[in-house]
Amino acid sequence: MASPRLAVHIVIAWTLFMWTTRTRLIFTEDNLSAADIVLRIAPVFLFVALALVLLYSVRTGRPGLAPTVTAIAAWTTIYWLVRVTLISFHDHPIGFKIVHVVLAVISIGTAAWAWRQTTR
Repeated sequence: MASPRLAVHIVIAWTLFMWTTRTRLIFTEDNLSAADIVLRIAPVFLFVALALVLLYSVRTGRPGLAPTVTAIAAWTTIYWLVRVTLISFHDHPIGFKIVHVVLAVISIGTAAWAWRQTTR
C-alpha cells in the first residue's frame, strides 16, 4: 500500500508539471489580449499556490496536510469538470478534446488518491 506522503508528492509533482507547462503555452499564444492572459493565468496561480502550500505542509510536517489536500482535490475536480464540459461543447478538434479528458482523468485521479490516503 502506498503511503500518504507518496500520494501527496505525486499530486504536487503532477500539479506543478501541468500548470508550469500551461503557463508556457499561455505566453506563447500570439493572439491573446492582456485580459485573455489574465483569465487563463488565474487558475494557474491557484493550482501552483495550493501545490506549494501542500509541499510546505508535507515537508515541514505541520498540521494542515489533510485540509490542504482536500482543497487541492476539490479545486482540481471542480476545475476539470467545468473545463472538460466547456471543451466538449466548443468547436475543438477531437484530439484536443481527448487530450484534455486524459489530463482531467489523471489530475482528478491523483488528487482523489492523495485525498483518500490523507483523510483515512
